[in-house]
Amino acid sequence: MLKRLILTLTTVLVLFLTIGFFLPNEYRVEKSVVIGADRQALYDVVGTLETWPEWTAWSREFDPQCKWTFEGAKTGTGAVMRWVGDPERLRSGEIHVVAATPERGVDYECVYNDRGFRTTGSILFFDDPAGVRVVWSNLGAFGSRPFGGWVKVMIGSIVERTTSSDFKTGLDRLKQRLEGAKAPEPAK
Repeated sequence: MLKRLILTLTTVLVLFLTIGFFLPNEYRVEKSVVIGADRQALYDVVGTLETWPEWTAWSREFDPQCKWTFEGAKTGTGAVMRWVGDPERLRSGEIHVVAATPERGVDYECVYNDRGFRTTGSILFFDDPAGVRVVWSNLGAFGSRPFGGWVKVMIGSIVERTTSSDFKTGLDRLKQRLEGAKAPEPAK
């Protein structure tokens, strides 16, 4: 009986580990919006990390206790933003801009300090007849295999859905900030 139990547990463990090595452990989220502004105006906001708490979903409204600090370059490559927030909201982390130009947009690395979780992201600019298409994307991994694959199976869709919603909120706020509120039609 004990021998059968050990054999069964060993088989289950081997299957768990084997399947985990073949499960994808990475995720990618991407959202876009067309904004009626020029690339320099977009870059002035997106490339300046000090503006991010004003227009991203990770704002002062979301976590009023959060404290942001900024160092390095004011805009573009070398800019760094660190934050310490409510442990149930923004937590703590940092963003480092690793490449940035007004023509292309911004590439960054993000580290969530309390979890040791790292992602890479970009907010890139593309021509569009109505202005500039702004594409915000993020790539991350749920740890190394075999366990990272299982983590993705369990919580990957939640992380992807939440990040996607946050990106949409940020892009909508960015659009509103750069295009301004449309004046209402005068009453007749």
